[in-house]
Amino acid sequence: MSTKKPDTTSQPASTQAAGSLDPTFGINGVVTLKAPDITQTSLYIQGITSNLTSEADQRIYACAGGASKVFIIRLLQDGEIDTTFGNAGYLTLPTGDPASNYGLTIHRYIFLGSGKIIGWGEIITVPFEKFMVPAAVCFTVDGILDTSFGDQGLAIFKPFVPKTPSESNFNPSAGRSIRARLLNLIEAEDGGTAGSTTAIRQADGKLLLLGSTNHVSTYYHIASYLMRINIDGSLDTGFGQEGVLLIEDPENSTLPHCQHFDIDRRGGIVVTGTHYGLRSPVLIARYDAQGDVDRSFGKNGVVHINSPYDNACHARGVMALDDGKIVMIAAFFLAEVISQHAAVIKLLPNGDRDPTFNNGEPALIDLAPEGYLVTSNTTMDDGNRIVVGGGIFPGSEPGFISRVLPNGELDTGFGVNGTAVLEQFYPVTRTAIQNRVNILAVANDRNAEPQQSCLIRVVG
Repeated sequence: MSTKKPDTTSQPASTQAAGSLDPTFGINGVVTLKAPDITQTSLYIQGITSNLTSEADQRIYACAGGASKVFIIRLLQDGEIDTTFGNAGYLTLPTGDPASNYGLTIHRYIFLGSGKIIGWGEIITVPFEKFMVPAAVCFTVDGILDTSFGDQGLAIFKPFVPKTPSESNFNPSAGRSIRARLLNLIEAEDGGTAGSTTAIRQADGKLLLLGSTNHVSTYYHIASYLMRINIDGSLDTGFGQEGVLLIEDPENSTLPHCQHFDIDRRGGIVVTGTHYGLRSPVLIARYDAQGDVDRSFGKNGVVHINSPYDNACHARGVMALDDGKIVMIAAFFLAEVISQHAAVIKLLPNGDRDPTFNNGEPALIDLAPEGYLVTSNTTMDDGNRIVVGGGIFPGSEPGFISRVLPNGELDTGFGVNGTAVLEQFYPVTRTAIQNRVNILAVANDRNAEPQQSCLIRVVG
C-alpha cells in the first residue's frame, strides 16, 4: 500500500543534484555484493526491500545469487553489509528440488509483527519439464531460517503445474481453450505461480501473494493468480478456490499475465495484467478482500486501457493510493515489438480517468523513440512523486529513472527534464524509496569487467 510511515532514522544529507548518484552510499553511490567465500565472485542481485520504513529500521534486505547458492544479505543505510545479520551479513537460502539446479529468487519482503520476515519470489521445479512456480521463505530479523515455515523454511506452490507429461504437451494458441485446460490442472493442495514479484500483508495478518506459472523451456505463460497464505506458509482455504484466485478477463478468452498488484485503503485488491498480442489492451481488475469481483469498479470489475498508437501495450506496475485513486504504469508500443513509450495513468476510485492528472490522458515518458524501452517496477516518494525505472534494449544502452509529479508532469528538478539517464548502468530492474525521497535501484555496472549486478542510490 502507499500509506507512508514516519521515518525515525537519520541519513546523511547529500549536496548532489536530484537524479545524480549519491556518493555517501557505497563507493561513489555503487554497492556490489560478493560471495562470502574465498572466491569473492560477484553475486547477481535479484530483489531489494520494496518499502524502507522504520519497521525495517531502514536496513536494506537484498537477495543475491551465484552459480549454486542464493543469499539474503542485509545492508546498513550507507550500503555496508550488516555483519550482525546471519553469518556475517549472509543467510544462505534452501535451494528446493536438487534436480532442478536452480536456486530460489526472492523479489519482495513482508515484515511480520513477530519479528519474522517473509521473502516471496519463485523457483524452477522439474516434475518432468521445467516450470517456474512461486515460492516463499521465512527468516528472523537475526538472519536465521524459520524451519517451521513451509517445508523446513521453504514453501513451494504449484497449482497450475501439469500432473503428467501428456497434459503439458499442448499448443496454448490452438485447440481447446487455455482456461478450460488450466482449470483441469489445478492442484490447490500444493499451491503455485511464477513471475512472483508482489506480496502484501493484509490487515488480518494473512499474506496476499501474486504470481504466474510459466513453462520455462518453451517459455509460455500458463496462468496468473492471487494466493493467500497463512503465516506458517500454508494456503488459506477461505480465499478464492481453496486459497487460489485465478485472474481472468471477462472480455477476453485468454488469461492475462499479471505481475503487479496493490491493496487500497478499504482492503480492495487491484491487479494489472497483459494480453500478449497486437492491439490487445492492458487490464486493471479490482477485487474485495475475499477475492470477489468489485463490480463498482469499471465494467464488471475491470478497466481496459488501449494504446493510443493502435498497437500492443503491456502492464508494468500499479499503486493503490490513500485517496482511493490508482496509478498504473503501461508500455505503449509505437510499432510491432520495436519501440515503446512508458506511460503513467491515474484512475479515480470508480475506474474513470482522473482529469486532474495530465488532463485524464496517459503521461508519456519519451526517452528513446528508436529504442525498445522496458520499464521495471514503480514506486512513490513522500512527495507523492511517481518514480519509474527501466532501460532500453539492446542491453548495451544506459538505464534510466524518471520522476513524475502528482499532476502528471515530469519533474524538471530531477535529472534532465525529469529523467536521470544512468550512462554507467543498464537496465534498472528494481527501485525502492529510502529515507522518503532517495531512490535505491538494482542495475548492471557497464564499467565493470566483467559487467556485474549492483545496487545504486540516486539523490531524490
